[in-house]
Amino acid sequence: MCCPYFDPQQLPSADAAWPLGGIWEGRCAARSAGERADGSDMPAPAEFLAGGCNLGAPVCPHFPAGAEADRISFSLGRASGERVEIRFALERRHHPVACGSLHYDRLEGRFALAVLHPAAQDRLLRQASAFLQAQPRPVPPAQMELPLETNGD
Repeated sequence: MCCPYFDPQQLPSADAAWPLGGIWEGRCAARSAGERADGSDMPAPAEFLAGGCNLGAPVCPHFPAGAEADRISFSLGRASGERVEIRFALERRHHPVACGSLHYDRLEGRFALAVLHPAAQDRLLRQASAFLQAQPRPVPPAQMELPLETNGD
């Protein structure tokens, strides 16, 4: 899970225990909304990277009080050849408020057309890309099925 206003830019060191595969450095869109006249994102404050930006816990004083979601979670879906599905859920106080899926083409190195709110599309795709970078190559669906156990009947 990460803050919906966090734009991951650089991963100094990987750590699989974190939702995006480590503590990313990046930019904060929530912070820029009230502080920059041109609307450009500002660097995320270092003191909030671990507890807020990378975990989605709204401990940041810049986090909008009326935000629809306070975190985004990602999970791997199906993999078919070079296509990988990434599922996402926007959450507020640990309850889903919206969900969807993105499809990434490994050969082309890009996401297939995603229909998202324009203000969030680029940031969500960068978060999903950060999530994908931290994952091992997904197992094809046929190999993920568990064999049926029988009682020898």
